[in-house]
Order: sequence, then C-alpha cells, then structure tokens
Amino acid sequence: MKQDQLEKMRECARRPKSDAKTVSVACNDGDVLQGFALFVSDAECDVIFEIHSSNNSAKYKNGTCYLIKWADITDFHESA
Repeated sequence: MKQDQLEKMRECARRPKSDAKTVSVACNDGDVLQGFALFVSDAECDVIFEIHSSNNSAKYKNGTCYLIKWADITDFHESA
C-alpha cells in the first residue's frame, strides 16, 4: 500500500459512522473486500475493517470486523 493510500485510509477511519464511505481493499492473497475502515493502528500497522462484501465468502463473513495488516494490503480506495 502506498503512503497516500494509507493517509486516505486514516481519513476514512476518522469519519463519524454517519459520514462513512464504503471503501475497497485488495489483499496480496487475491481477496477483495468492501466495507468500512473503522480504526487504523500506526503502532500495530494494521486496520480494523468491517466487511460488507468480499470475493471470498468462505474466509470472510459479511457484517463482521477483521484485523488486516498493512503489509497484506496491495490497494485501497473509496468505492464509487
């Protein structure tokens, strides 16, 4: 993940839930997740992410929160 994407992820996580926008995260294992970035931890280099949909329903349950390491994220952007 690029530094500008990390900054954008931090901005998304700071928004109140009422202003939250859906984001998309692509991971290095091929998983693509849509949902909300809830909390970005600089100390742990990870993000708590609430899944709304994914391309891997065997691994991710919609409506559940997961911890995703920055090193596992290859792309991050706000969904259109």
